Amino acid sequence: DFRSRWGQRLCELLDKRRLHLQKMQSIVEKLQSNMAAYVNNERAEICEEEKFTQQLEAAISSQPISFPNLDRVLSQEAGRRSATVQTSKQSLQFLVNEQNDLLDELKQLEAEGESQLRDEESKSSTLLRALEGAPLKKEVSLLRDNQQLVLQLQQAETNIKMLHAQMEELEDIRTEANHSVSQHKEATQLLQTELQDSRALVQEKDDAIQTLKNKLRESETNASPSAAEQEGLRDKLFQTELKLNSALDQHKLEIQRMNTVLREKEASLRRLKETLRKSQQGEESILQGKELYARLTNPREVVIQSSIALEKTKLEEKVQQLQLKITELESVGMGQKAEISKWKNRAIKLKGKSKAEVDRTPPSTPTKRGYPSTSDSERLLNSPMNKIQVTPKKVLGSPRKPLDSPKMSLLDSPKNKFFDEAGGSDLLSS
Repeated sequence: DFRSRWGQRLCELLDKRRLHLQKMQSIVEKLQSNMAAYVNNERAEICEEEKFTQQLEAAISSQPISFPNLDRVLSQEAGRRSATVQTSKQSLQFLVNEQNDLLDELKQLEAEGESQLRDEESKSSTLLRALEGAPLKKEVSLLRDNQQLVLQLQQAETNIKMLHAQMEELEDIRTEANHSVSQHKEATQLLQTELQDSRALVQEKDDAIQTLKNKLRESETNASPSAAEQEGLRDKLFQTELKLNSALDQHKLEIQRMNTVLREKEASLRRLKETLRKSQQGEESILQGKELYARLTNPREVVIQSSIALEKTKLEEKVQQLQLKITELESVGMGQKAEISKWKNRAIKLKGKSKAEVDRTPPSTPTKRGYPSTSDSERLLNSPMNKIQVTPKKVLGSPRKPLDSPKMSLLDSPKNKFFDEAGGSDLLSS
């Protein structure tokens, strides 16, 4: 039993020694790597200092001395050295923390070794006292107690190993949690930066909207007289259209009435001419040689013929007056048409001006009173009243088509030709 226990304890001690040697080897490797890194850092620092010295000598040797260049070189070197110092502090702090951890671990191992040594000393002293003369039963009980303690120690070591494994798992979990927290912090910072940028953009948009609103108010204030003038021109144009339509209706009625009177006069004149012609033909067939005598002896017939000639003259004068009146009505219609065209052109110019002002103003918000749209202006220009006024040739006749005018149709009618042919003979006969 003693040899087996001694061999077991020797194996445990050798394993612990091997673990301690491995830890010391890792510590030595870390120390060597840190020394190599320190040497490399010192070499890089020496190179940087030499470069700084060269730059400083170049800046000082230049004539005249450029103080901004010198200030720039010194500020760059100060920034580099502060960054180097900060990095060195961080690396040294990391090394100090590592060494402190190792020192704590060594202290813990030392305490464990001392406690174990005291236990072994107590056990050895107990065994020695038992060997020196203690009863056998007490020694057996001590060995049994020692075995129980060994079992408890093994269980405790197992529990400690399990606790170490759990601690490592918890350490990994904590590292992952710290990593996720750092990621969340970075994401939060990015979101805050984006939020600030979006707030700045919103503020710029609000300022732009306010500026556009002010410009819109100014444009509305400046455009209000033109809008009022345009409304007045619309009203005036509408009233002019109404007047023109009423005048056209009156002219139509008057022309119809004159045409009726003219037709009646032509019919009566035609009847008188027919009667005169028949009477002249009858007298010529019976009294060809006695025409002068009959006229001298029958003054009543002379009076009738003179009255017929006077009636014809009056009818011709009335026809001429009617034709002159028709001509005047046509000229009045043409003048009103020119007036309407002038007002239309002025309305179109005002509409183009208002549209240009609307194009110059930003279309962000609607105005209090919008300008007339294209559909409204087209509806106004294409209204039935406008169609009546812009097509007067259907009523009065176009000057470019003389055959369509009532004056030319009356002058070129067969009745008028008949009157013109028979006029000379009637006047001679009267």
